[in-house]
Amino acid sequence: MTPALADATADWVPAADDLDPEVVLIIDGTLLPCWSWADVPDLYSGKHHTTGVNVQVAATLSARLMWVCDPLPGCTHDLTSLRTHGLLESDPPVTLIADKGYIGAGLITPIKKPSGRELAEDRKQINKELNAIRATTGVVLSLGKDGAQATIPKGKSK
Repeated sequence: MTPALADATADWVPAADDLDPEVVLIIDGTLLPCWSWADVPDLYSGKHHTTGVNVQVAATLSARLMWVCDPLPGCTHDLTSLRTHGLLESDPPVTLIADKGYIGAGLITPIKKPSGRELAEDRKQINKELNAIRATTGVVLSLGKDGAQATIPKGKSK
């Protein structure tokens, strides 16, 4: 059944290479829960304390869903998942805004608090503004998890 669904939706599911480099995207990962498979321990996410698959979601600043990666085991870190699916290697590069879990990957992320010190007020303000922008993916993710329909632009097949 899964191959039939993939074939039927191929024209509507954009690949990483199909994304417009002119559009700023917000990237976030989520765990899509599944039943517990004792014989597939990689599905267990220590972060979420349950089993599932990790997917990365990219949305525009106006909360339009633009890309969802193929699922990986729940134990996969968000940044590893993003690297696996090639979004960081797109040419020309796509501008991505993300959370602190993606620090060091060349994305726009909040500023990490220095060990044993507080952030300066201007850096706190930057984080506050970035977090407000990133809240957009929370809306997109909640729509998907609640079963509401999301708009996926027509693009090239993978």
